[in-house]
Amino acid sequence: MRPRADAPADAAAPDAPPPDAPPPDAEPDPCPTRSRELTLGSIQTGQLTGASTYEPTCSAGASSGPEDFYHVDVAGASSADLVVDVVDTDPGLDTILDVTGSCMGFPGAGLCASVGGPGAGEVVVVPFVSTSRSYIVVDSVAGSHGGYTVQAFLRAVVAKGATCSPGLTTSRCRLGEYCVDLDDDGVAKCEDLSTVADTGINDDPCAAANNNVYRLSADAAYLGSLDDANDVDVVELDPTANAMLRVVVDDGGGGCGVDTVLDLLTGTECGNTSLVVSDDNSGLGPCPQLDGVPLVGGQRYWLRVRAAAGAPVKKGAIYAMVIDFVYAR
Repeated sequence: MRPRADAPADAAAPDAPPPDAPPPDAEPDPCPTRSRELTLGSIQTGQLTGASTYEPTCSAGASSGPEDFYHVDVAGASSADLVVDVVDTDPGLDTILDVTGSCMGFPGAGLCASVGGPGAGEVVVVPFVSTSRSYIVVDSVAGSHGGYTVQAFLRAVVAKGATCSPGLTTSRCRLGEYCVDLDDDGVAKCEDLSTVADTGINDDPCAAANNNVYRLSADAAYLGSLDDANDVDVVELDPTANAMLRVVVDDGGGGCGVDTVLDLLTGTECGNTSLVVSDDNSGLGPCPQLDGVPLVGGQRYWLRVRAAAGAPVKKGAIYAMVIDFVYAR
């Protein structure tokens, strides 16, 4: 039998793979401490404690409290706002919200909001946002601290006749148009709307008892202002039939320019009323909102707008109030 040939020697083992390459350098971050990514549409929970390392662009050099840093990337946006909404979950926290392109605080430029009182929250709107990265700083008034949530989302800007979001969450109308259910079909659309403006005569809790008050029974936009923490505006509502009431307050551009409270009252006269419902912060940031409040036809109501407790009110602080009577068809 033929002998078997010797088996070849084992081949040399291949060289071990090179060690893992070091990770690439992290993307430069201009914030004092590295910012966290905020995904559009997600809600991030935070807690403000510790020392301050940043002064917001609206601080005018005044000291602020602790802050958190975020960034959000927007790609391919078209005819949309970037909305950043902060809710104070701790009544002891008084937030300041600063949105910039460089994470540079005072004296740099930014879109900065500090109109809410303690526990009210803040909102910033970047209108017609471009494709870019925005840095979001959830800051605090010096001496305050606590928990909050922050959310950034895109909101479409839609034209006249388009379906819209009355609460300004998924869409808003172009300036000068208002989101109302004008034909009472259950669908709100962007409409031209009758507007009434505060002329300074309606600054008393019982202003509805005089002849200068605005009396409304149809959808309207009320453009008002508060001069100080004691200023109160009142509009009389006279529904012609049973209706559902929706009232949305903003700054005229889908943000919130002054921290107000909405009170709906009823009674035989302005000085003899009872409270139906009140709201403080159901809208964006520190703005109030009423939705689905039943009204009885032929009954008199008064809608009162007043500054929220502890809110910093600057003279001439402007607000827009869209009043929508949804009558049964």
